[in-house]
Amino acid sequence: MINYYDKRLTIGNYIVNAFFHIYRALPASSVFDSKGNIISKYYKNAESYTLPENVRKKYGIKDTELKDVYLMESDKSGKTVFYIHGGAYWSQPTSYHYDFLKHLLNEVGGRCVIPVYPKAPVHTYKDVYSFMEKAYSDTIKRYGAENIVLMGDSVGGGFALAFGMKLAKQGIRHKIIAISPWLDTGCSNEKGNKAKDPWLDPNELRRQGEIYAKGTTVKDPLVSPVYGDASLLDDVTILTGTRDILSEDTVEFEKKNSHIRLWVYKDRGHDFILYPIGDGRAHAISVIEECLTDQSLDTSTVKPEDVI
Repeated sequence: MINYYDKRLTIGNYIVNAFFHIYRALPASSVFDSKGNIISKYYKNAESYTLPENVRKKYGIKDTELKDVYLMESDKSGKTVFYIHGGAYWSQPTSYHYDFLKHLLNEVGGRCVIPVYPKAPVHTYKDVYSFMEKAYSDTIKRYGAENIVLMGDSVGGGFALAFGMKLAKQGIRHKIIAISPWLDTGCSNEKGNKAKDPWLDPNELRRQGEIYAKGTTVKDPLVSPVYGDASLLDDVTILTGTRDILSEDTVEFEKKNSHIRLWVYKDRGHDFILYPIGDGRAHAISVIEECLTDQSLDTSTVKPEDVI
């Protein structure tokens, strides 16, 4: 089922879009140099992750017994969100991720388990799955399977869906919430690639995806869930914006799997939900909160028209 949010942009949305247009124009925004070689800092970035102390204190983040798996908890009871952060499988989580999760916990309670998985170009999808399976198993042992929600943004949203399908083949099903998910690491959707995206470059993403997928192909469902069997999944909510080159994949994904709930936000960009300014974010967060509290979604305030 597709729901559309098409309220007019506010000045905050224009500021966000302008910022990312400027950011994309900077050479430093690329992971490749002018000759197409990987910039050396990304090898160093992939070696290890250190949670900044100021971030740890600000958001009350705790270590777990597993290295690089962190925990944020609320005083209120609620679900356990297994959150996979975005960053093209190359970048570490940002303060925007932690701020977003803290906001959710304040509203709906529960806890967030945050596995900071190994990164490309040093690591591949095999390393990520090995790490995630250990983190997931530990989460199940600690909190039980019945209240776990798989959730993520960008590649994290794509991984949540791919991992969810893998678990479903074993008879394990969880609610899944995917924000601006990267469903096809090969970026093969030409219609989507033509979107006026202020942030993402399909050519660069394609190269990053191929490096992450080393040892298989970008059409492997473990790498690109668009090629997987989504009929295995029971409860999926996806949120995307039309100024995201990845959004067209989500629309086609829903057309093949009409049991999926898809929210499409007109003129909003990639991961718009994570940024503190811009209209539409509050509505999208309310949708996520309703999913986490098992409330019914109210679609009466949006127009059911195709805005793609």
